Amino acid sequence: MREKTTKKSVTLLGGGESLSQCSYDTDEIWTCNNLYRRVKRLTKLFICHTQVIKDGQPHYDWNEINMLSEGRFEIIATHTITGLAARDYPLKTIMKKFGTEYFTDSVCYMIAYALYKGFRYLKLYGVDMLEEDGYATERGGVEHWLGFATGLGCTIEI
Repeated sequence: MREKTTKKSVTLLGGGESLSQCSYDTDEIWTCNNLYRRVKRLTKLFICHTQVIKDGQPHYDWNEINMLSEGRFEIIATHTITGLAARDYPLKTIMKKFGTEYFTDSVCYMIAYALYKGFRYLKLYGVDMLEEDGYATERGGVEHWLGFATGLGCTIEI
């Protein structure tokens, strides 16, 4: 069963330079992973990185998990994070609906989810995908999903 939203526009935020140009003027504002720390307003946080140990420390510490659990915005995760109340990302449903398994980064998950939820106006800030920033391997997936969105008649603003 396809979920539908009455909202028409969504802003998807990445961590690139153009993030500073965001006007925050859409119904929903989404970002991913730890970028919630850098945005002015947020309605959904997508956690797509796994919970791992980095430099001997948990990627998400307990203070952070407790803060995220306060309910200031909805959290959608592609995996389980112990102690965090998050909605599961409907990966299998989205792959079946759109006939693709091509997800190269967190932005792809956000674009696919927006299409799944019926958004038809997508604004992207901070999704710069510059080669010198190491995004060359992720850019193809973002281009794929933006092309998919265009094929569905969506308006894309970058």
